[in-house]
Amino acid sequence: MTVAAVPLDARRRARETGEPRIAAEWEAWLRDAVDSEWRPTEWDNEQLLFIGDVNNPRTSVRLCVIRGCGMASVLKRYCGTCIKYFRRSGLTSKEFEATFVAHRTRRYDQIARCAVPGCARDNSSLGLCRTHYQVWSNAKNRQRGLELSVWALTQRPYDALPKCLVRGCCRQQVQCSRVCVRHGANWKNESPAAGGPEGIEEWAERQTPCLSAHMFSLAPLAPIVRLEVLYALQRRDGRDQNILPKAVRGAVTRLANLHSIALAGDAYPDYSDIRETNLAALMRELQWSMSTSFDEFCGVDPTHRTAWDLRVVSTTIPSLKAPESVTRKTSVIDFTAVRQDWLRNLVMHWARTANPDSHTLRVHYRASVIASQALDLRSGGGTNPGDLQFSDMTAIVEAFKRTRREDGEIASNRYQRQLLNAFFHLLDFGRLEGILDGLSPRFVRHKSHKIKPVEENEDEIGKALPESVIRQLDQAVHLLGEGMVYGEFSAETVNAMFRTAYVILRDTGRRTKEVAGLALDCLEYDEGEYQLVWDNTKGRRLRRRLPLHSQTVEAIKEWKEIRARLSLPSRSAAHLFPAITNRHRHIQQAYISQSIRLWVGSIPELVSEELGPDGAPLPFDRERIFPYAFRHTFCQRYADAGVAPHVLQALMDHKSAATTAAYYRVSSKMKREAVDVLRLHSMDRHGHAAPMASEAAYELRSVAVPFGNCIEPSNVKAGGRACPIRFQCSGCASYRPDPSHLPAIEDQVRTLKANLEVARMMGTADWTIKGMEAEIGGYLDVIENMKATMKSMRDDERREVEEASRVLRRLRAGASASVGPVALPMPMVRQTVDGTA
Repeated sequence: MTVAAVPLDARRRARETGEPRIAAEWEAWLRDAVDSEWRPTEWDNEQLLFIGDVNNPRTSVRLCVIRGCGMASVLKRYCGTCIKYFRRSGLTSKEFEATFVAHRTRRYDQIARCAVPGCARDNSSLGLCRTHYQVWSNAKNRQRGLELSVWALTQRPYDALPKCLVRGCCRQQVQCSRVCVRHGANWKNESPAAGGPEGIEEWAERQTPCLSAHMFSLAPLAPIVRLEVLYALQRRDGRDQNILPKAVRGAVTRLANLHSIALAGDAYPDYSDIRETNLAALMRELQWSMSTSFDEFCGVDPTHRTAWDLRVVSTTIPSLKAPESVTRKTSVIDFTAVRQDWLRNLVMHWARTANPDSHTLRVHYRASVIASQALDLRSGGGTNPGDLQFSDMTAIVEAFKRTRREDGEIASNRYQRQLLNAFFHLLDFGRLEGILDGLSPRFVRHKSHKIKPVEENEDEIGKALPESVIRQLDQAVHLLGEGMVYGEFSAETVNAMFRTAYVILRDTGRRTKEVAGLALDCLEYDEGEYQLVWDNTKGRRLRRRLPLHSQTVEAIKEWKEIRARLSLPSRSAAHLFPAITNRHRHIQQAYISQSIRLWVGSIPELVSEELGPDGAPLPFDRERIFPYAFRHTFCQRYADAGVAPHVLQALMDHKSAATTAAYYRVSSKMKREAVDVLRLHSMDRHGHAAPMASEAAYELRSVAVPFGNCIEPSNVKAGGRACPIRFQCSGCASYRPDPSHLPAIEDQVRTLKANLEVARMMGTADWTIKGMEAEIGGYLDVIENMKATMKSMRDDERREVEEASRVLRRLRAGASASVGPVALPMPMVRQTVDGTA
């Protein structure tokens, strides 16, 4: 029932001793593992020098934007020198970039030569090499008024001196020394022999050349550490993570005194107090990378350890990786949380054998932890699988019903059922594999051991956000992306990108995945207005169009201007919101969801429209604010504005009107409140008040017909489909309209008037014409009396009636979309013997 662990190699146990043989074998292993052809245009293996290509999106450097500069900078628009000039100028960035011109006299890769024609030595002072400068100093003292340019033409040129001993230094040696002027001064300061030649070769071996922002050198490191850092950087490159030269330079400085990272133990520098985020992250990554690489060198199988680092285990279990990505984030699954040996061995054996993806692994791990905690509370702690009883299984199922999320709230019914099924799957797997032969036959699943699914009531869950909450969110957009890291983007860029994504979500109602995948050319100008071009990936309908407001268009254009100045992965060139690396074509929707979630949590105050006992607004439930809620809000906003259902369906790009109707349903509470208001304002066909006695009378003793309510018993029983007089409501004593029906009645009057004109053109009989005119007159009386009643109300009462009317109209729109409209044939009036109607 147990799974044997692979014993550690003898070299692994000697790790702490620093035994020379172990270090030599480790160094040899690294030499074989390091790719000698890594980044050939940037890395010089002989000089141990990295010169980053500013055009490589995987190297986090860029050129200074100031005219005449051409120097590299670290993720900023200006290099270090131009930043100093900018701060002194007192100008805005736009003014500074438009007026300032840099004048570079020295560059790391351009060493000026002596001004004497033909002299191949480095410029030292006044444009002359050190030798010619000394001769010039003597000559100008002897002959006053001598011009340098004239004198230089008369001098004998000298051959170039050998290069400086320091790796990668492009300057020439100083005579009587083996290093350049700069390194010679450093040697004098550091050498115990006051700058003598003894030991200068060994000293130069660990020195760096002059480094610019896009460069780093591994020369200061010990031979093994050089290989370790280089191998760690190559592994980082293989995970599609950028190389940041500035961070590497900082790490080299802190690792200069180590003999080996993997063998350092407690001697590894403490990085907890490093304020620079990128440097601290790199120091942590170097330590992790070499620790896991040393385990590989020692032959340790990561899947036989009780704590799994998924970044390492994914190399052994490839299914833990996504199809086009590598697990990058630090993620450890500690199986010691499963206290019972038999259960721990079961879930670990399943993970090694079943090739799960990372999500499935986490679900089964969580299920085993919950079961373990439940068994731990039972008699015997569940340690002996042969002693388990039926009651133990019942206790485990009850524990799954109480599962909570990380924030302490009860987990969803769906997630609880998913965990329970995962646990049962583990037991079935163990029995099939033969590793649970000792499990008690009484520890079995019964049909009662289940979690019943709970149907969520759409009428009780309002997903659309109130406009008052949207206004509060709009006032806090400056907090979007705060504290969130997105690749190498600055905080301002992160805010601009997620702010634009929020505006698109809010104003277009598109799904998160559709917003994330928007093309760079998503704006289309047609006949005086802009449209959003987007892909309905769920419905598999591409290149859809949606009219845009001018504010939304401006937000997208502003982001495109910012985006144009960024250094982006090549695969993201055609997308509005870029990915961090070339692993993806555009931003992943999870980042947008995360940004919204973190943003909502950071807003100091969000209040609802509901008032508390003291009259102050109650806090708004922040869990209701998530990206998909903006889609519901978009639909609700247009439904409240009276947009027809078929237009809403087109805006949402739904195939079914019933699907659209579900997006703007109102809660039962709102419906009851609206009915309670409008039942008091019902009228009869003459426009006289005919209030309903109660909410129940309004809903149970009447039925909705196209232009009002009906209380005729047979029609009520038939659900409004058995009108004895064929829906000629304006002449019926059972007709009970209220203000919520005004738009429908007015539409019917317009329709009847059009039909009347057609009837007249057709030469229809007078009795038919009179019947149609009488029906129109009846509806006009209802409209006139109802409007007069509304006008006589107090302002607050009228607003209450209007809001209740909007709620009920919204409900009717959803109902008519799902069940279909009531058929409305042309009114038919029978002719009497004397020819009158």
